[in-house]
Amino acid sequence: CKTDEFKGIEWDNPQRPEATNLLNIYASVQPDRSRDDITEEVKDLTWGEFKPLLAEAVVNHLEPIQKKYEEVRADEEYLLGVLRDGAHSANDIASRTLRSAKVAMGFTLLD
Repeated sequence: CKTDEFKGIEWDNPQRPEATNLLNIYASVQPDRSRDDITEEVKDLTWGEFKPLLAEAVVNHLEPIQKKYEEVRADEEYLLGVLRDGAHSANDIASRTLRSAKVAMGFTLLD
């Protein structure tokens, strides 16, 4: 996105498609805010003023996800258990699928 000194950032300006793109990102990481509220906030800002707001909003949105990721990664026993359970489930499904395929192709008889 270009950085210029023109004031006013707005949605749906065909001459500024980058504005719509970044405003959509800004809105998506702040789902509790309305489009009108955001428009009012940014209407007199330059890109240089808006970009730090966007960065902060994205960081704030991702922070809980990052914390949960760190918690899960820190519990190796839990992760190994999830992997083990997933492997057992996948093996059960794959075995049934393989058996059905073998029966369908005549490689084995039904029990």
